[in-house]
Amino acid sequence: INWVSFLAKLAKQFNLEDKDIFPYTFVKHSNLNYVGKVPSFKYFNKKAVTKERYLDYKNTFKGIKWNLKLEVLKYCAKDCILLYNILKEFSNLIYKNFSVNLDKSPSLPALALKIYRTRFMPTEAMIDPKTGEVVKDKETGAAKMIGAINNIGYDLYNELKDSYFGGHVDAYIPKGPTGDNTKVNLYDVNSLYPSVMKDNKFPNKLYAKFIGDIRFISEYKGLYRTMLGIYRVRVNAPVDLKHPILPYRDKFRVIYPTGTWEGMYCSEELKNAERYGYTFEILNGYLFTSANLFSSYVETLYHFKENSDKSSAMYLIAKILMNSLYGRFGLNPVSKQYIVTSSDKVGEQIKKYTPNNLDDSIALGDVTLCSFTNS
Repeated sequence: INWVSFLAKLAKQFNLEDKDIFPYTFVKHSNLNYVGKVPSFKYFNKKAVTKERYLDYKNTFKGIKWNLKLEVLKYCAKDCILLYNILKEFSNLIYKNFSVNLDKSPSLPALALKIYRTRFMPTEAMIDPKTGEVVKDKETGAAKMIGAINNIGYDLYNELKDSYFGGHVDAYIPKGPTGDNTKVNLYDVNSLYPSVMKDNKFPNKLYAKFIGDIRFISEYKGLYRTMLGIYRVRVNAPVDLKHPILPYRDKFRVIYPTGTWEGMYCSEELKNAERYGYTFEILNGYLFTSANLFSSYVETLYHFKENSDKSSAMYLIAKILMNSLYGRFGLNPVSKQYIVTSSDKVGEQIKKYTPNNLDDSIALGDVTLCSFTNS
C-alpha cells in the first residue's frame, strides 16, 4: 500500500488541506545532514506531485537554504496533524449519523459492530429460563429487551470454527475458441457480501445438538429442511468435477479437492453442493434458529453510499462499514490483554487476572509490561 498517496486521498475526501510533498528518494545515509538547494524534481513522487506544485514548493525557499533534518521534522509533524484532523472529521461524521463515539473502537470492524449493536441489531423480549415467562421492568411494566443474537461461547466456537472459510479465490484464465485474442467480458458484483447479508437469514440461537444423520431420523428430518445447521460430514466429491466448490483446510492452506474427506460445513453449502453431484453423510452437528439480522444495517449504509459522491468521505465510510461487520462475528474469543504495572506489583496483577494466564512480562525500568491470555 502506498500510505503516502492514501493519506493524501483521505485528506481530499474529508475536504482538508493537501498533504505536504517531500523528496523521499533523495534521503540517503550519506546525506542526512544536507543543507543546500531544494532537491531536484526527480526525487519527488511524480504520480502525486505535478511540476507546477514542485515549482511552488521550490519558490517557498527563495533566499533560504533547504535543511533536510528540519524539513523531515516539519513534514512528519504536519502528517501527524493531518491524520489527527482526518480522525476528528471521521469521528464527527460517525457521531452525527449513528450517535456512536469513535474513541472506544480500536479498529473499523470494532466500530462496525458497535454501530450495529447500538442502532441495528434486532431485539426480543427477555425470557426467564425457570418460568418461561417474559421478564418485565419493575417500574414501567414493559418487557425487557435483549439482543436477538446469542453468544455461542468459547467451547462451541472451537467446534464451529472449522466450518468458517474465506471466499473462493481461485483464478481461472479464460480462453475462447480463437485462443488469447478472444474478447472477454469482466463482471463485478455491486456490494457482493453486503447484498448476501441483506437478503438472507443467518443463525442467531443454538437450537439443538445431534449425533447421526438427521435426514434419516424420522422425528427430526423435517428440521434438516427448515433450519440452518452446521454439520460434520463425510463428503464425496465427483472426481471429474471441473471446478470443485467445497473447501478443505489442511495444516497450511485451503484447497478445493475432489474425492472423499471429512469436514464441517454450513447446511446451505451442502445443499448447494448436491446440485453439482456431491454426496455426503452427516456424522453430527448443530441446528440453529435463524433471522434476518443485517438488512436494516446494510440498507442504511448502502443508501449513504448510493447518495454520496465517490470522492466524498461518506461514500468511503459507508463502503468500509458495510464490508467490515461480517468478519467480526468470526473473531476468536480468546484475546491478548496487555497492562503496564509497577514492577513491585506484578504479583498483585497476576492474582487479579486469575484464571487468565500470564504469558510474558518484560521489565522496563520501574514498570513491567505484562501480557495475559484472556479466555
